[in-house]
Amino acid sequence: MKLFKKVDYKLVIEPIVFTIGAFKKLDQRDRTVNKSQLEKELSFIYFVYDPRSDLQFIVDEQERIDKVKELIGFDSKFKIDSILQKAIDVYISMTETASSLLIKDLKVGVDKLRTYLRDAPVDDETFDKYTKALTALIPLSQKISEAEKTVIKEVEEMSNARGDRATTILDNGFEGLFN
Repeated sequence: MKLFKKVDYKLVIEPIVFTIGAFKKLDQRDRTVNKSQLEKELSFIYFVYDPRSDLQFIVDEQERIDKVKELIGFDSKFKIDSILQKAIDVYISMTETASSLLIKDLKVGVDKLRTYLRDAPVDDETFDKYTKALTALIPLSQKISEAEKTVIKEVEEMSNARGDRATTILDNGFEGLFN
């Protein structure tokens, strides 16, 4: 699902977004003239939860949320409320694939390996273990990069297959998410 498109150097919310109840509620509660709050919230959803986001390298979700809040310009008091959470849940259900779930797990493993490499003492006893971990990291990183390209292609294909029509419950099997 695409949330935005670029028109004449401006970011425009995709009309299909407004056919989904959870996103419509975000729109209805935004009382700003230019819908700046809605744009911020949709940007937040994209940057934190979309597998195509440039910030997916931040493995820890709370750390990614904090970074996105800072980049978008939310104040420190900003919290995910029930309306935004519902929109997040819908968006995740529309963009998540089996491959993207696997990549999340792989990234957690790589992050643990990176932590080990950063914190492990390197001495005569641990040198072999350390170098094995180090040499495993490069091919693993390349495989994750390839897998991410596959996920991006999958998400784009899912989005294109749906076209400009509203997604139904039958499309994703998550009853009640669109209400």
